[in-house]
Amino acid sequence: MTDAVLSSRYERKISPVERLFLVGDKLYPPFVSQLVLEGQGEFDLQCWQSAARRVSVTNPGCRLVLRGNLGWSRWVDSAVSPAVHLINGESWNGKDPENAPFLKRPLPARSGPTFEVLLLTGNPNRVIFRTHHGVMDGGGGLRFINEFFRELRGEKSLESTGSYTGLDLARRLGAGRMKIEENDCQSPLPAITIDDSVRDSYWRRITVAGNHSKLLGRIAFVVAQHAHNANRRAVGMTVSGDSKPVKSPVVRLEITTDMRQHCPEDTPTTANLIGLITINVSDTDTVADIINTIVRHRGGDLEGQLESTLAPIRWVPIPVLAYYWRRRTRLACKKNLFASSASLSSIGRLPIENYQGGGFNADTAFVIPPGNSGIPLLITFNSAGQNTEIVAMVPDSGLIHAQLENLLEVLRETLEQNSR
Repeated sequence: MTDAVLSSRYERKISPVERLFLVGDKLYPPFVSQLVLEGQGEFDLQCWQSAARRVSVTNPGCRLVLRGNLGWSRWVDSAVSPAVHLINGESWNGKDPENAPFLKRPLPARSGPTFEVLLLTGNPNRVIFRTHHGVMDGGGGLRFINEFFRELRGEKSLESTGSYTGLDLARRLGAGRMKIEENDCQSPLPAITIDDSVRDSYWRRITVAGNHSKLLGRIAFVVAQHAHNANRRAVGMTVSGDSKPVKSPVVRLEITTDMRQHCPEDTPTTANLIGLITINVSDTDTVADIINTIVRHRGGDLEGQLESTLAPIRWVPIPVLAYYWRRRTRLACKKNLFASSASLSSIGRLPIENYQGGGFNADTAFVIPPGNSGIPLLITFNSAGQNTEIVAMVPDSGLIHAQLENLLEVLRETLEQNSR
C-alpha cells in the first residue's frame, strides 16, 4: 500500500466509518469531537492564528471539505486554514454542557470549516479543538494538536499527509465482517426509558486525582455491574406494548481502538483509523477477566472488522442510511434494549507538558465525544498530568441526569479505592 504523492492539494477517499459519521451529523448535529484544554495564561490571538496557518500546510487534514457523492466521495483540501476564535467563556464550568452554546457550533462537511479552535477566557482559560468526526478521529486529532503546539512554540511541525483510509488498513489486515449484534442489551441506567425522539445528549465530567492502573478494565467493570443490576430488575418483566416476557439481556461493551499501530511508519495521517471490538461481560467476571478478554480481542484483523462490515454503505445515499439508523434506534428505544450496553473510548495519556505556547499553559485535558441517542451510555477517559479525566454521555432524557451522577460517583469511589 503506497500513498499518492501530493502535488497541488491533499485529498483522500472517505472511509465507510467516516461516511457513517456523515450520517451521524445529519441525525445528531453537530457530530463533532472536542478536545478541551484547561490552563492559565493570556492568549496571544495573533500567535494562535499564525500557527493555525502554518500547521495547516503540513497537516491539511484540518481544512478538508466533502466533495462528490456515494462511493466517489472524497475529502479535499479547501486550502482555507482553520479559524481561531476568542470567546468569553467565564460562565461555563467545564463540567457539563450548560452555558456553553459554542459547543454546538456547526462544522458543515461540504462548505466547511470542518475544524476550528476556540480560545475561551475565564478562570481557568480553556482551549477547544473542535473537529467534524468525519475528518479526524481521536488519534488523528491528538497528532494534529501536538503539531499545532509545535508551531505555537516556534518549532517546525511534522507532516501528516498519508492518504490511506481505515478500509485500506482493514484490507491490509485481511479483516472479515463482524456480526451485526441484536438489540439485546439493556442500558446501565435503566430507570429512564430513552425516547427515540431525543436528539440531544447530556454529558458530565469528573476529575479523579492520580493516575490509575487498569483504568479501562475498572471502568468496564463498574459499567457492566450497573448493567447486570438492571438486568436482574428486567428479568420476568414485560415490555410496554409487548406481551412476551423479557429474556435476560446480554451485557455487551463496545470498545474503540486505534489502528495506527498497523500504519506505514513513514506516512502518518490524521484520518479516522478507528477500530472496534465488542466483549460480553458476565456477572461473575472480575477486572482481570475483563482485561484478559480485551487483550485477546485487540490486535490483528478483529480491529478492522468494523470498516469491512460497513464497506457496502459507500454506495447507499446518506438519507437512506439515516432512515435505517433512526429505525433501528426507534426499535431499540421502544424496548429499552440496545446493540450494546455502553461504548468505552480510552484516549490514553495526554502529554499535557507539550500543550504550552501562545501565552497558554495547559494543566489538564478531556474529550467531549459526539452525541448519539442510539448508544445508552458513552464514556471517554484519559490521564493528563496528575489527574484522570472521565466524560460520560447519555441521551438527554428526563431524570437520567441523576442516574448518571450516581454512576459517576460509584466510578469515582472505585478508582480512589484502587489508586496507586
